[in-house]
Amino acid sequence: WTSQGHCLDPSLREKHSSLSTPFPLLGYGTLFLSIMDMKAMPIFPDDMRSSWNSFAAYAAENLILTHLVFSAIFLSFRVLFIIILKALGFKTEKHIQDIAASCVACIHSTTICVLTYEELATRGWAPFSFSSDFDLASANTRTGIVAMAFTNSYMLQDLLLMLRYSPDELLYIGHHIATMLYMTSCILVGHGDLSVMLCIFLGEVTNPVINTYIITDNLVSAAIFPGVLGRATAGVNYLLALALALVLTAVRVVYAPWGLCWRLVHFFVGDGRAAVIPMALRAVWMVLPIVVVYGSVLFLQGLYADIRAGTTTRVAKDARLARLAKAAPAPAADKRACP
Repeated sequence: WTSQGHCLDPSLREKHSSLSTPFPLLGYGTLFLSIMDMKAMPIFPDDMRSSWNSFAAYAAENLILTHLVFSAIFLSFRVLFIIILKALGFKTEKHIQDIAASCVACIHSTTICVLTYEELATRGWAPFSFSSDFDLASANTRTGIVAMAFTNSYMLQDLLLMLRYSPDELLYIGHHIATMLYMTSCILVGHGDLSVMLCIFLGEVTNPVINTYIITDNLVSAAIFPGVLGRATAGVNYLLALALALVLTAVRVVYAPWGLCWRLVHFFVGDGRAAVIPMALRAVWMVLPIVVVYGSVLFLQGLYADIRAGTTTRVAKDARLARLAKAAPAPAADKRACP
């Protein structure tokens, strides 16, 4: 499209013929509509896509072994990071476990975002429009199944370790269980992997920022870096809190209610192709993302409050609580005589 509103693509000119006018306003409007219709572009080169398909063909046929191998890989990374952290001088078990878990989470989220985006892009996902080509109830592909197994394996080993080292993290434990139920039910029913790909991609794309934020918080709490380095780490943590607020707002609050939640409801309720999936299961699949979005809003409220107060680390929160307790007036003595 030119800035004067002239279409250079005959197919687009025919599709938007009613808006193909020489007036710039309508021309830009038509350009906007064309952008909204654009589908995600695959990123794998042909040889990489072929290798991924070949691997998935074997892994999908041996799902138990695939889960065991992926879980063992994640556990190996966890042990490796624990060894490195202890060698660097970290002493507190909680700091070691939190940082190691966040490092593994970054590896998982980065990898699965690439795999799920590629799956979505090769199967007709248009991020800003509802395309009839994007069938959320289509039969699971082998690459989709293996992507779910990859995340299922990560969630399984992380859940077991949380139950051992962080049993009070009920929100994360509940999230892991709900996610595993979604993916496992999708694998068993044989349809709907695209809905899982969409949930995973939008859920994990913000995780590198979240986990880097958690890592810097633990570095400050562990006081492993003295003086200037420690203050710099706290500053980086604050900047990451700002970045986290931005990306979570964009993905979880602005885009997800329409691009994920409404898309699932629109398809699973109103599209006849969804009938291959039991209605009760579709209801669960529609509710879970809504709960996650609601939980994200609650988390963001606390994060915004911490940013305004300058207390994005646990050390800063503890210091602020100590100042407030010190400044609070002492309770007045009860001068009434005892009966």
